[in-house]
Order: sequence, then C-alpha cells, then structure tokens
Amino acid sequence: MKVFYVLVGVLALVACVGYMAPATLLPAVLGDEGPIRLTQARGRIWDGTAAVGYQGHALGSLAWQFDAAALLRGETKVDWRLASTGHRLSGSARIGFTGLQCTAAGTVLGETMRRILAPYWIEAAGDIGIEHIDATVTYRPSLESLVGELSWNGGKVRYRLAGEHSSIVLPPLTGVLESVDADPTLVVFAQGVDAPILHVRLGTDGWLTIGVTKKLTKMAGFPWPGDEPDHAIVIDVSERLI
Repeated sequence: MKVFYVLVGVLALVACVGYMAPATLLPAVLGDEGPIRLTQARGRIWDGTAAVGYQGHALGSLAWQFDAAALLRGETKVDWRLASTGHRLSGSARIGFTGLQCTAAGTVLGETMRRILAPYWIEAAGDIGIEHIDATVTYRPSLESLVGELSWNGGKVRYRLAGEHSSIVLPPLTGVLESVDADPTLVVFAQGVDAPILHVRLGTDGWLTIGVTKKLTKMAGFPWPGDEPDHAIVIDVSERLI
C-alpha cells in the first residue's frame, strides 16, 4: 500500500511540474541537432503552441494539450493540432505500457501538395483528404499496426517523362494504409477501376519505394508491353526518405 501512495505522489508531482512549467522548455530539450525543431513556444508544457520544423522545412503552428485523466490510467495522452496555409491536421498521441498509439485526420491542401510533388516534375490540383490514420508502435521500436484511408477528388495531373511534358485526367482516388511486415504501405485505387494503380512502401531502412502498376501505364496512354495482369507492378522508383 505504501508503494501505491508513493506512485500516486510521484504522478501528482510530475503532473504539477508539467502543468506549471513553461512551454519554452521544450525547444531546449529537443536541442538544435535533431531533425525536429520547435520555436516561438508559448503557454505551458501542459498546453501550449509552437512553430514546428522538420529538417529545415517549416510545418506550421503546433498546438497541444495533455489529458490529465490519462495519468490516472498510467498513460500519457496529448491531443494536437498542426495548421499552416498548406495543411490542417489534428489527432492524438498516447504513450502507455505497451507502446505509442497515434491518430491523425485532416486535409493536405494544394499548396503543400505542389511543394511535395515539384521535385518529381509532377503537378496535380486539388486537396488530399486524410480520413483517418491509426498507428501503434512498440518500444522495440516496431510498427505493430497501421490502418488509414486517404482520398483525392481527381482531376488533371501534369508530369514530365523522358524529357517530354504530358498530362492525364484521373478519376477520384482512394489510398488504403496498412502495415506489411512492419513497413507502412499505401495502396492507391482509382474510382471505377478494377485494379490498384500505385503501391507505396516505406522500409525500415528509410527507403521509399513507389510501384506503378500496368493499369496506370494504360491510363496514362503509355501501356506497358507484355502479358502481365493489370495489377502487376511494372515500374519501381526508390528514394532515400529518412
């Protein structure tokens, strides 16, 4: 029983310190060496705001608030919102005895999409809707589970291939997120099309691989030769992302 009261006291002390401590302590804890940086912190560690950047790129204004009730369950839970002119996201993060659970939803607007796609000579109008993302990561660390769904309303996509500029009008797209052998994987389907058009996978080694199916080459007007089925991946492109 004494141990129980000691634990309660420790939790109460941690909660009190977190509630009173200023948010400006967080940038100091993260330092300047890591990929994530916080600046312009305001409020408290318990509930505050800060400008957040990743590898030199500004991601917008981050607001967070800790859930006091979660401490009574032996967990740490924080609700967050990330907003800029190019995206609006919100969700929660929960740290418990088994690992980290994260949720997210929101919209990635056209401005952010143009910035992401520009290095690949691709231009697409419209916004990406993140219907939901739920992920669980263990302390190994390892991605234990991932489910989610993304959507795009469709429209004209301009791209450059072999030095030539081309365009294609795509129907609405849906992306299904899942974990395959502990790797985040996104499979993209087009409305009214009976085969996936893209497979995107982020490996544990930090390499992002995008697989183009034969169906997409047909839709783009450059059908892949051979007798492979439409769902077969015929082109692979890889890039070191992390």
